Amino acid sequence: RDSDVHLVGFPNVVLHDLCCGITSVLAPVDQADVSNVDAMRYADVAERSGVTVVSGSPALLASFVRGADAPLPGVRLVLTGGGPVPIDLLADL
Repeated sequence: RDSDVHLVGFPNVVLHDLCCGITSVLAPVDQADVSNVDAMRYADVAERSGVTVVSGSPALLASFVRGADAPLPGVRLVLTGGGPVPIDLLADL
């Protein structure tokens, strides 16, 4: 949607968002090690930016879910891919 704010886990997705007129926020993660996400910082960026869509690899999202205290408010859609997505991760998301 034009009104979406997308917290992007894959930096190259920003190009797609630009073409679609969607606001992008780059996730505050070390792309070389997405298994160690600072969940509180990630959640803070999402909340302050008004994020409605989150995307990232299963490893990134699993790392966030492990460290998260609460769900991200305002998020209506979570997208993941680029690797196997365990059923437990889907349930946690």
